[in-house]
Parts: sequence; C-alpha cells; structure tokens
Amino acid sequence: MNALRHGLAAKQPGSDQTWDQRSSATPADIFARIVQIENERLKLASSTEELMAAQLPQLVLEKLERLSALDRYLQRALWMLTKAAE
Repeated sequence: MNALRHGLAAKQPGSDQTWDQRSSATPADIFARIVQIENERLKLASSTEELMAAQLPQLVLEKLERLSALDRYLQRALWMLTKAAE
C-alpha cells in the first residue's frame, strides 16, 4: 500500500521522507501518528454512516475503500510501534 498515493503519509518538516520511512522514528512519534490515523478513521466512519443514511451507494463504496486503506496504514504503524518498543 502506498500511503503517499492515498494521502495518508505525513511528511516530516524539512525532509522529503514520510514518518514511516525514517529510520529514527521514536515510539512517541509513531504513537502520535497512530492517534492522527485514528482521528481520521473516526471522521471517515461518521461520514460513511451519513452517506449510508442518504442511500448513496457509490459514495459509500469510495469511503469504505479509503477506510480499508486507513486500516492497512494503521496496522503498519502499530507494527512499527511494536518494533520500536523492542
């Protein structure tokens, strides 16, 4: 999954690398990113529920695909946190 392509990767200030490409990402950095991902998931889930109530299946499908991408991105961040904590 290419997080940059999906607009999920956060660039580090003064760097062309995303947070997950840094070899020195601290557990605090990773945890902060996980919180950001979770907040985005909550917003997306809320908007998906509104679209379902409005019976807009195509838009719901797009939101579900993005939600799925966020879940994959979250799993990667959690793995990185586990690895950094070792």
